[in-house]
Amino acid sequence: MGAEFPDRDSGRVDNGVTPANPTGATVSGFGNVLGQAWIVHDLDQRWAVALGGQLIAPTSTNGVATDAWEQVTGVVVRAMLPEISPGSYFAPQVRYGIDFEGNDDGRLLRQLRIAPTLNIICRTTCSSRFSRAQTFG
Repeated sequence: MGAEFPDRDSGRVDNGVTPANPTGATVSGFGNVLGQAWIVHDLDQRWAVALGGQLIAPTSTNGVATDAWEQVTGVVVRAMLPEISPGSYFAPQVRYGIDFEGNDDGRLLRQLRIAPTLNIICRTTCSSRFSRAQTFG
């Protein structure tokens, strides 16, 4: 979420190759397809907010991911930190995920995730990102 775009939307689609080791044997395959869309609004040069969601379709192979459809809704508030360096920001994110249809083990996913991110741009050619997600549920 850069400060140069006043109002915008964003989207992405992912399907990664995922290694897994659920039973001690190495298994690899394709992960679930993730579709994502965000609406971002810059309030001013320092503050921005975003609202978005993800839909995760059960397309994995070889059992490397769940076989349930998942929907995740999230909100982010971003505060630019020009006092540290240009481009640095703090962005806490709150997401709530649910699963539906296709979950064979009977447990429903109802998960709240809070993930603050601190991104510091060094005055030279480096940057550092600190993020810690806490999951409830």
